[in-house]
Amino acid sequence: MSGRAGLFVAVLLILSTGLVYLPSLTGGYVYDDHRFVRLNPAVNASAGLASYFTDPATQTADSSYGGLYRPIRTLSFRVVRRFFEGAPGQRIFSLLLHLANGFLLFLLLRQFLGRETGWPPILGALAFLLHPLATESVAWISSRGDLLAMTGILGGLLFHGSSRRGARLLSLLCFALGLLSKESAVVLPLLLVVVDGFSGGRALVRRRLVSYLPYLILLGLYVGLRLAVLDTGRFGQGEGLGLSGEGLLASMLAGEAYYVLATLFPWWLTFELDLAAGAAAATVGFFLVFTLLGLALLLRNSLRPVTLAILWFLAALLPVTVLQFVFPLKIEVANRFAYPALAAFSIVLAFASNGRRPAFALSVLVVASFIPMSVTRAGVWHDEGSLWRDVLKAQPENGRALYGQGVFELEGGDPGAARHHLLRAAGRYPGDPKLATYLGRACRELASREVPGSPEFLRYLTESRSAYQAAVVSWARGATADRAMFRAAALEASWLSFLAGDPDLAARNAKIMIKADGALAPSARTVRHLRELAGFLTQMRYPELAFALEWKADELQDRGSR
Repeated sequence: MSGRAGLFVAVLLILSTGLVYLPSLTGGYVYDDHRFVRLNPAVNASAGLASYFTDPATQTADSSYGGLYRPIRTLSFRVVRRFFEGAPGQRIFSLLLHLANGFLLFLLLRQFLGRETGWPPILGALAFLLHPLATESVAWISSRGDLLAMTGILGGLLFHGSSRRGARLLSLLCFALGLLSKESAVVLPLLLVVVDGFSGGRALVRRRLVSYLPYLILLGLYVGLRLAVLDTGRFGQGEGLGLSGEGLLASMLAGEAYYVLATLFPWWLTFELDLAAGAAAATVGFFLVFTLLGLALLLRNSLRPVTLAILWFLAALLPVTVLQFVFPLKIEVANRFAYPALAAFSIVLAFASNGRRPAFALSVLVVASFIPMSVTRAGVWHDEGSLWRDVLKAQPENGRALYGQGVFELEGGDPGAARHHLLRAAGRYPGDPKLATYLGRACRELASREVPGSPEFLRYLTESRSAYQAAVVSWARGATADRAMFRAAALEASWLSFLAGDPDLAARNAKIMIKADGALAPSARTVRHLRELAGFLTQMRYPELAFALEWKADELQDRGSR
């Protein structure tokens, strides 16, 4: 490719993709972004370089990692944070990674089609860059690992097929980058076989058998490192979906059906779909997989590009389908999981449009139709409110969306709407202490807006006390999630028990609060509550506890005045 032609391709890819993702670039942190990026000490203040690879607790703000080992992803958050403080910098970096992947795919398609094929590889790269299914990976900062894993896959394929000196070493380095970004890169060795089979048939695969061995050795080293660092005795995310073998098989097949349909008909996408992995969905998935494999076998000689695309698609989805039996996941399906598989669609489109004007025109129309859908999907990721409203529009009873929307409304100053959504979410997650704490806060704020002593005031105050008490009980019984909120919730439960005239319950909650881990905010309100509680408990024959509360109030007041 000449320098001028390469510049033209780069400008075209950048402009078209940049315009599509423009609605999301000025957005904030959304959902898991808060614990992975915004509040993560390893992102906001440098840890030692080695700790990103040896301490999985660096991945999150609360040191909980749940079977995740993605050190390069966390390190990339830290690198961007050194130059850009807010979410837009992280979002722009993710977009640049997506663009880089599109350009790498363009180079790979040129290898497949021949170097003088003009527009088809560009069109294939645009299909990948503009496909609505990619928006979750690009517009959601937390999905950075999917982008980096794809960079590792595409870079590994390109360098593996190069005859330049040192190319194989660079291919292995790309593989390592992908693996340490997200485990979905484990499919690279299989994709090497698939691509070599397309390029040179069985003869080339046989000649290169020895060249695959270093990738398998590297994969083995990665598995060993992962197990050693996580120290969990397993490769996946805890118990995963908690399904039996038969249920997991049904989920896997239903997932295959979802990814096929979402790739071909992407106008109905939503975030974190609650998939009904029943017999009907599993049956559809079985026949789709069986049909795709049959087509790949049938067309292996006459339409080899179709065989390449099918095998790429199925291989790229292995980590979220078949490998769930050894690598459990906590989510049945997610649009970001299909990011590496999207290249299969690009392969079909590029080959279909090569040398055939009607097919080329149709391909252009398909890619153009993606633009408004992707603009809309990118805009959904602008902030928490737009995301959860979009999910609830498609799935009104989605517990995660009800929870997220409730917290968003609470932070936005609408406790009434927050209470409505959090109560519905509590029906889906009855034992979640963090949810109960947010519900208690919403009801308390509603009570503060009512006339003291009125029926509405007493009703909201009672609901608030019950919610806070439920959270304290859950944490006291061993719940580990979000324990940083434990002490504050125990103080609220104690103070509300004091308002209700229950000294024994107020005392029990105060003792829990003093012993609990976590911190209290040095606010005037917190100090006032501690002093009121101390005075109440002094009168109710708890002098030692009252002294401890007064001491804590003095400490917080001193901290707040510094």
